[in-house]
Order: sequence, then structure tokens, then C-alpha cells
Amino acid sequence: MSGLTLRHPTMRELHRLALDRGWRVEQHGAELHWFNPDKTVNMVVTPMSPGDHDRGLANSVAQLRRVGLDIPRRRGMPESPEQLPAQQPAAELDPFVRSLADLIEEELARRTANLESQVQELEDRATALANDNADLRQKLKDCDEGIEQRAEQAALAAVREMLAQRRVPR
Repeated sequence: MSGLTLRHPTMRELHRLALDRGWRVEQHGAELHWFNPDKTVNMVVTPMSPGDHDRGLANSVAQLRRVGLDIPRRRGMPESPEQLPAQQPAAELDPFVRSLADLIEEELARRTANLESQVQELEDRATALANDNADLRQKLKDCDEGIEQRAEQAALAAVREMLAQRRVPR
């Protein structure tokens, strides 16, 4: 089917490859029907443009391989890390991408500073609460000592009063 318009480049390559190998490809709605020249093999149905491109394409390729379409492994992909293209330097990036990256970096820096500020504030609050707790413990200890002294004084006063009441004046 030569009038077929496929948006996804890998799907176009698969279509071209299938036609070159004698396959017939038909469009039915948003699906492609792939017919092997060997009429004894069932057709394969794939989406025209897979939604999850990586997984969808991998599934389509696997289906076509299973029914006999000879698709080279890792077509167009380097076979070793040395063949990978060098990463593009930041200066050569598209200005839009660079400005977007700068905005993201600024936002991350702002959020990081905000989080660090909040952490510092929480640490300060924790220190203040620990100091308040220590002060309250000391006050409670002082109160306990004061209460003990008052209790002793009250007990002595009560004993003196009892002794005074027992004495009989002459």
C-alpha cells in the first residue's frame, strides 16, 4: 500500500522494509495489517502510531519478527558504547532547551533554598523547645525542693503547736 502515510519514522522504516521483502501492508482505521507473502502465516495487527512509543514499537517489531519479517537487530543503533554519539555540549543546545534548563535549575535552587530555610527553622525551634524543657525541669526541681522545705517547716510548726498544747501553765 504505497499511499500509506505513517507519522512515526520507525513505523515508516518497518513499512518500507516489509514492502521490499514482498509483504502487503494495509491500513484499517488506526491499525496496520501486515500480511506475510507466505499465505500460511497469520497476519499481524499493530497500531499505526504506538502511544507508548518505546514499548509499542518493541512489541510491534517482536510481533513482526515472530511471523517471519526479517528485521535487523538494533537497526541503526550503535553496537558498542564507543559508537555512541558524544553528548552535545551545553553551548550547542537549542536556545529554547537551554532557557528551559536554566528555568528548571533556578526553580530547583529556589526550592532547595526554601527547604534549607525550613529545616533551619525547625532545628531552631527544636533547640528552643529543648532549652525550654531544661528550664522547666529546673523550675520543677526548684519547686520540689521548696515544697519539701515548706513541708518540713509546716511539720515542725505542727509538732511545736502540739507540744505547746500539752504544756499546762502553772
